[in-house]
Amino acid sequence: MRKLVVKILEKLGLYRWAVKYVNRIEHYKMARAVRKHGLDTLISMDEAFTEVGAQMFLIYGTLLGAYRDHNFIPYDFDLDVGVMEDQLPENYRDAILKRGFRLRCQNYVKENGRVIVETYEKDGVGIDVYYTRSVDEQTYGIFSPRKHEYKEWRTANATDGFPVECQFVDKCEFVRTDFLGHKFYFPEKVADWLKDIYTETYMTPIKNFDDMTPKRRMIYPVEFRSYRKFEIE
Repeated sequence: MRKLVVKILEKLGLYRWAVKYVNRIEHYKMARAVRKHGLDTLISMDEAFTEVGAQMFLIYGTLLGAYRDHNFIPYDFDLDVGVMEDQLPENYRDAILKRGFRLRCQNYVKENGRVIVETYEKDGVGIDVYYTRSVDEQTYGIFSPRKHEYKEWRTANATDGFPVECQFVDKCEFVRTDFLGHKFYFPEKVADWLKDIYTETYMTPIKNFDDMTPKRRMIYPVEFRSYRKFEIE
């Protein structure tokens, strides 16, 4: 039934509109969960990575809100954290799952089998964990999937997958910094990271930010393709 509905919506040119409408409702619910349970979720995930000897640092919208607004961005519907790939033991997921998280989705690169992002869920809060790696002596790379060029996502996932994006940021140390009464790791070059991710306008709130010409981002449309593996729906 769902496939038939999708085909009809695609034929009428309404599929993308329908997805945006459904997502808007879902994101509103998720944003409320972040405001209610976001801090406890961050604390639990930080404890899990600390247990296995890894530094979990804030990134993307969570880092932006913590640095600029000293709070979660009101309309942000999930949490974003990073951790260095080379700090992780094989059993790191055990430390996460035993704290009540559920692994909702894995994004992996088919060509080399690398997991680039995992999405966990606890108390209705989604938290994306970006497995960050060194790309050269000065730079870290944060990899993530993008939307397919034109296919509905389930079709793309079953066929040629999704383009992979890499956000480049300067290497630096991570320092424990206060956020809502608790200390989490921030990149020491936090302002430089935010400029690289959100451009020089990062201190100005812009809802649905989507900069198409970032300075330090690369998209791999062909060389690497990402796919999604779901643990829970």
